[in-house]
Amino acid sequence: MHVPAESPEYGRHKFVIAQRPNKSILVALVSRAGAALSSGWLADALYGVFVFSLAFWAMQEITRGINWFRRLLGVVVLTLLAVSLLRKM
Repeated sequence: MHVPAESPEYGRHKFVIAQRPNKSILVALVSRAGAALSSGWLADALYGVFVFSLAFWAMQEITRGINWFRRLLGVVVLTLLAVSLLRKM
């Protein structure tokens, strides 16, 4: 079945598991590494950036994921992030 590139359904028929990282996931990875290598208020601030950017990425996957696997991945990451944060309280 041919789907025009401008159609909202374009890409929904492909099964994408991995793709080039977008900006929010890159920010999450870099800030998490920075938090692990630093201490004090800087580590806390970088960890906050990590949490926010990872949650943003997960929400983007849930709402705009190219297939069911990517949307499920967003749900799993957001759930694990929430559980992790609740355990730290």
